[in-house]
Amino acid sequence: MAPHPGTLHTAITSFPLTPTFGNRTSIKFARRGINVIKLYAGNPDLNAGAPGTAGNWKAFLDYCYNGGNKPVYVVMFSYTQGGVIAQGGTGLNIYIRQYDALVKSTIKHPAVFGYLVGNEIFVGVTQNPQFWTNFGTLINAAQGAGISQGQNPFLMTAINDEFTPQTSWPAIKLGEQSGKLRNLDSWCINIYRGAEFGGAGNSVFTQYLTLMNSFATPTRKPLILGEWGTPHTTRPIGIYGQSSR
Repeated sequence: MAPHPGTLHTAITSFPLTPTFGNRTSIKFARRGINVIKLYAGNPDLNAGAPGTAGNWKAFLDYCYNGGNKPVYVVMFSYTQGGVIAQGGTGLNIYIRQYDALVKSTIKHPAVFGYLVGNEIFVGVTQNPQFWTNFGTLINAAQGAGISQGQNPFLMTAINDEFTPQTSWPAIKLGEQSGKLRNLDSWCINIYRGAEFGGAGNSVFTQYLTLMNSFATPTRKPLILGEWGTPHTTRPIGIYGQSSR
């Protein structure tokens, strides 16, 4: 697995991993100074192959790494749903099998930055203790898959930006308080606050640090912006008759 770049200039992509389109796109990313991309699909059952081979992703990952010359690192991903994780049983076991195959297949490839386990899956399940138990089991399985290959995978999960001054980000708060996510390395927040990620008085970085320091044992998990941008409107929320600011 790749060493983590000191400064992340990320892009989010769901492009098909074909040799022509995917490789051409990665070149454009590199030329623009982007050095990390996040995938939105994976299908390990179809693509993983044997441990250490990188499966059907190999050609794409090779091209992204570019022999170490201005590489574009890749956050790997396999689709999950929070409700399925909370329910446990067969659905959870499928996810465990898929992440086991994904990590074992790709973790030794130098283009792999890490693994996203869950993207915006927490709505409706954050108050369910069984969800956190099962999600921790999935995280632990991904971590164990990497250890079995002699590597320690960098594991992330991404949440919606549901911050309020009263509750902060419930998924982060309840996830950390559950005690089940010790092998989760980083929280990602998908944030659309516009310029400066909220700016003075509404900085996601300040808010996240405050939350990390609020725990009985302060947490030092890094914050990664899984997605970011500008909201589709600058009008006050829910007041569509007002002019934009």
